Amino acid sequence: MIGYALGGEAGCRLSMRLGIPISPDTVLRKIDRNDVAATNTPKFIGVDDWAWRKGHRYGSILVDLETRQPIDLLADRSADSLASWLKEHPTVQLISRDRAEAYADGGKRGAPEATQVADRFHLLCNLTSAIERVLETKRSELCKTCEPSEIKTESGAGAEDPPKTTMAQERSKQSRERRLDLYSKVVDLQKQGLTNRAIGRALHMGRKTVGRFLLAGQFPERAKPRRPGPRVNKFRDYLRQRWAEGCHHATKLWREIQSQGYVGGRSMVATLVSTFRTPGTKYHRQNSRQSTSKPKWKPVSPRQAAMLIARNPEKLDADEQQLITRLERACPTVEFLRPLVRSFSEVLLGKEAAALQPWINRANALGLPAIKNFCNGLVRDRAAVTAAISLKWSNGQVEGQVHRLKLIKRQMYGRASFALLRARVLPYAPVPCYLAQSSP
Repeated sequence: MIGYALGGEAGCRLSMRLGIPISPDTVLRKIDRNDVAATNTPKFIGVDDWAWRKGHRYGSILVDLETRQPIDLLADRSADSLASWLKEHPTVQLISRDRAEAYADGGKRGAPEATQVADRFHLLCNLTSAIERVLETKRSELCKTCEPSEIKTESGAGAEDPPKTTMAQERSKQSRERRLDLYSKVVDLQKQGLTNRAIGRALHMGRKTVGRFLLAGQFPERAKPRRPGPRVNKFRDYLRQRWAEGCHHATKLWREIQSQGYVGGRSMVATLVSTFRTPGTKYHRQNSRQSTSKPKWKPVSPRQAAMLIARNPEKLDADEQQLITRLERACPTVEFLRPLVRSFSEVLLGKEAAALQPWINRANALGLPAIKNFCNGLVRDRAAVTAAISLKWSNGQVEGQVHRLKLIKRQMYGRASFALLRARVLPYAPVPCYLAQSSP
């Protein structure tokens, strides 16, 4: 039980405190010898992916939606692995999944009679991503949302408002104040004649940290992290040349530099080429004949605007409502995207599958390529989307099990084998427990 809860090293340390001298390897061997609980007759399952290493290698987790317990882990997220597992468990009647084509294909091949249910949360996320694609072509209009003149007109004040502190800056400021207070206490205790070890015990600090504070001679400021630039910067000159030649399509440019060795995502390319057109950016200032000062406002990004559009209007605060109003005034496209999102949410939550096709027709009539691609995906996956509207099942509890899996994986510092990770994630078989019964 200690091994299942804590793993090898941590389990060894706890066992020592309990008077059970045992090595970490022995704890892990006890886990390997025990069998997981048998789950041979699952009927309703959910499947989702989890990351061995994000962006590089993924596995799959399967959860019994009735018992709310994980039933198996797969070492990859391919359609073949899921199909093989389903053929070994012919009792599966329903599969809840995200929009991944691998899971859709694997479920169709492994359990052709089972009902597939698309997750409603992922459907809304896909629509939000489509809206973000639409707004990527409206950056010049989004930049007008937070212009100083716009803000002055609404507030009625002639002077510029002081710059607002972001949440990250506020957290950084609070963290610095705490460290400064801790440093002052260390210096005061050192002046009273306490040793570094005694100061550490008094302030719940490490002895080495106390030593670093005292050796600094003054409050040690944290150094700013040095992060390497994005990989797409190596292709900046080529993208700038193609932009000057008239190619302004981010997806096409992304595919071109992929053939030159670029391994990043499309979003980084879209972000870079957007600076070629957005006023106030470094590239624009360097190539403009007129010298312009750096603006003191930050334009709303397409992702931020898409998230605001997708939010329930009842959950928006006053500032967000005001920002939405400015977005609609600066970008007319936002005016008909908001009701489109709300009507799709009503279709999903209204349990009326017949309302799906009229919504698809209305969305296609807008003539926006990104929205049309989203609708084409709904048509291709119509059976699973219709099941998501009419049935109660979703992938919510599967996402919770993925969160638990990541916690266990990180406890083992990513050095555990797949067999050990599977043993700790899946429910274990009952271990015989011999209790001494007292005589009457």
